Amino acid sequence: PAAESLRILHGLLQQGEDEHRLFSYVAGHIRAIVAAAFAAGARRAMPPELGIHPFVAKKAAHQARGLSSDDARALIYRVLEEDYRIKTGVSTARESLERILMYQKNTATPV
Repeated sequence: PAAESLRILHGLLQQGEDEHRLFSYVAGHIRAIVAAAFAAGARRAMPPELGIHPFVAKKAAHQARGLSSDDARALIYRVLEEDYRIKTGVSTARESLERILMYQKNTATPV
């Protein structure tokens, strides 16, 4: 899946998609998956105050199955780290997206 995700990312970028917009989309999707993982761990529904649409919450819950709270925490920290790298000029959004898509810790995979 990482190789396929990178292929799709590069295709979108070649089509002219904005790398910052793609980063924002991927970060938001990971946020929903992590929220779903923590909600499932607490055996609760996703809190509505997170503002995640029910359809997205359902899809995120499916993707979060098998994601431990430690893996979820590591994944969201990775996204926050990459966001910081972009905002401080250390990395481009494209480079950060590539690192996120390649990121694996135990079973944590964003895509």
